Amino acid sequence: MKLRSRRGFTLVELLVVVAIIGILIGILLPALSGAMARSRDLHCINNVGQHAKALSQYAAVNRNRTVSTNNWMVALDRFLNLGPRAEARLCPNATRENPGDGKVDRAWTVNPGGWIGSIAINYHLAAEKPTASDFTTMSQPDSTTPAFMDGCKHITAPVTAVAWPPNLAGGSSGSSIWCIDRHRKAIGMSYCDGHADRVDLAMVWDKKWNRTYIPQGRQIQDTLGIR
Repeated sequence: MKLRSRRGFTLVELLVVVAIIGILIGILLPALSGAMARSRDLHCINNVGQHAKALSQYAAVNRNRTVSTNNWMVALDRFLNLGPRAEARLCPNATRENPGDGKVDRAWTVNPGGWIGSIAINYHLAAEKPTASDFTTMSQPDSTTPAFMDGCKHITAPVTAVAWPPNLAGGSSGSSIWCIDRHRKAIGMSYCDGHADRVDLAMVWDKKWNRTYIPQGRQIQDTLGIR
């Protein structure tokens, strides 16, 4: 009785299979990368949102006052119960520690080995010596006033006098500590009413940062030809 020989794959067939697999990988990898990026966006937005809610809780038990201290992380930890080195104070795109001020991909520290984070509070909610422009009670800001956002320093805010970086991702005169590119030309930001979202860098200037600030984000978009 004759045994039937088994025919194997030809070289051409193997090459076709490899090519198909390569095409599928090429299609799936960008989708997977995009999904991971969106996941990190949401993680950051959730973190800054938690801090905005803690600020509201702080105000509720402190006669509606804002934090009014450069050590906001200490004041708010009573409500967050996170501790000095909590992951919830970090943007997932900036978790590596950097002494003092951070960088786009680094966290800041307050006292080496102590408090660490990569989100910042709006300076005008936490000025050591509030001026007429600063908010001193939580009834003064509104839903467009930033509370917390991605930052390379623990307390920061843009000012009208500082020109925006031409590439909207860092710059001089202190702008690099809050105009940073962590989320594809955007940052995570929460507001004084507790909501949070992803904000395009050009629109960082379009928020009501203090009581006298003139929003100019749309002017920046027009100047840079952003639509």
